[in-house]
Amino acid sequence: MKSRLTLLTLLLAAAAWAQDGDTDVLTAHDDRGNISTVYNLFDGARHAIQVARLSPQGGVHWTLDHSDGYWEKANGAAMGPDGDLYVSGVRRADRLRYFLSLKFDVGGYLLWETQDNEPGCESVGVVVDSLGNSITAGVCKRGQTFP
Repeated sequence: MKSRLTLLTLLLAAAAWAQDGDTDVLTAHDDRGNISTVYNLFDGARHAIQVARLSPQGGVHWTLDHSDGYWEKANGAAMGPDGDLYVSGVRRADRLRYFLSLKFDVGGYLLWETQDNEPGCESVGVVVDSLGNSITAGVCKRGQTFP
């Protein structure tokens, strides 16, 4: 039942994203009240994803910019039970779009970064369960269709 609810949550997030794909500020919360914010930045020359960690009272623990030379945009953010932050979105490489997934620890260290190998796809959301398993949902373009 829980996986059905998770899938329903992702489908609702995908529908909301499809209606408003220009959202540039994302937030995620953990069970202890900590907050993470994720911003999509563009300074006219480079794209970056800015991530910040805040205390339950709103104090800033840390802020960092993730910029590795690609056009990247975050579309989803979720915090796991250990306080790690998962970010999903899209990366353009060789003029093609790919799923992008990032994971930051509670101190802001980038634990991993991965790009899917299927071109024409974009992540629209991520959820994390109570065990720390993450699920990313997205859409892919096949010819002139979006299955």
